[in-house]
Amino acid sequence: MKKKLLKITVLIVLAMWGFYTLGSLFAPGSYPNAEVYEIEMSDSLLIERIKKFKINNPSYDIPSATGLTDDVLGQEDKWIMCYFYYQKENQIVQTWVRKFNNTSCQFAIVSINDGMEIGKWKDLNHDYGFFETIKERDKFEERILKPLKVNFKRTSIF
Repeated sequence: MKKKLLKITVLIVLAMWGFYTLGSLFAPGSYPNAEVYEIEMSDSLLIERIKKFKINNPSYDIPSATGLTDDVLGQEDKWIMCYFYYQKENQIVQTWVRKFNNTSCQFAIVSINDGMEIGKWKDLNHDYGFFETIKERDKFEERILKPLKVNFKRTSIF
């Protein structure tokens, strides 16, 4: 009886892991692996807060030697790409902001580049393991989201 119950439990866990793994293969959009947060404010107001945050915390602004700048992509449903620098870890964090509805926007971590040499990007929910993703997400929430003083809700399940 116990062996049968153990086998069923293992099969259920393996099936759940399989669905989780396969689900990422069918993720839609330009940034399917991004860790998305819903923020209760307009995208333009969030962008202003990010600009003030970088002025008040220049260590988070990316060095000009990288050639990366915060920029608007697209004309209509615009995406604003924003980059943050973690000096201690020597990492560049790529994020985007876009309008979600009339009262809120989305703010997402797309990928992380190790070092100042561009081209070593790792997608957060793809190239990092489960626990590494949680660690990077928590670091972003503590260092960026909380100091921005925004109400946020993570849209991913994990």
